[in-house]
Amino acid sequence: MFNGFQTLGNRPEELFKALRQVVQLQQGKNPDEFFPIIAQTVKSSLADVEINKLELLGGLAMIVFDRISKVPGGVKGLYGADALACYQETLGVEVSSREVQQILQTMHAENLILRNGHGKYCVSDPFVRILWEERKSLPSL
Repeated sequence: MFNGFQTLGNRPEELFKALRQVVQLQQGKNPDEFFPIIAQTVKSSLADVEINKLELLGGLAMIVFDRISKVPGGVKGLYGADALACYQETLGVEVSSREVQQILQTMHAENLILRNGHGKYCVSDPFVRILWEERKSLPSL
């Protein structure tokens, strides 16, 4: 159970979801056999909700979020010339600092990121940051 709790980002509410599923499926079976699968499934569904919010915001949001997620303590310079050039190169269109500011405000409103200093942003939920990095490492279909 402890491993499942860790899989779920040490989130009691998610552990309870997984345990409810174990109780429903138990019926004479050994829960140790299927609990890790349930924990992984709950983890994936949690990530889907947050990452879907991000995907709905579009390509610029995903690129900016990715840049933020690479530095766990937060990152500055999201409007800088280097950052804008990176966004432009990745998207293939010119990106203004105003567009970046708007997408940062939107991601903040969606609770995907938070501002933890003057011009410094980080992913609001470290668990989502980890899941984002895991998803990036998966092969594309």
